[in-house]
Amino acid sequence: LADFSVKWHFAPGFTLRRLDSRRFSAANGSLAVTIEIDSKWSRIETDADGSGPMEKACSPAFRAVAEAPFLRLWGKGQKPCYFETTFLASSPS
Repeated sequence: LADFSVKWHFAPGFTLRRLDSRRFSAANGSLAVTIEIDSKWSRIETDADGSGPMEKACSPAFRAVAEAPFLRLWGKGQKPCYFETTFLASSPS
């Protein structure tokens, strides 16, 4: 099995903050999401890791392009292939 990556792209206006090595917070004015990343993911990359503007590009509306934060998770192709990422939504504190 080949190695692979998954990219979680957040909406423009969100900020992404690392809480510890495998926990992050993505928040805007009215919502905060805590992201917990399973230890089976081999590597974690964020928009703060020196990525270029195209890596941060997303489309919030038709014919519009904006920059927004992202998390990219890298997995090793293996059997069984089971990876977990938990998103816990709450009001910002």
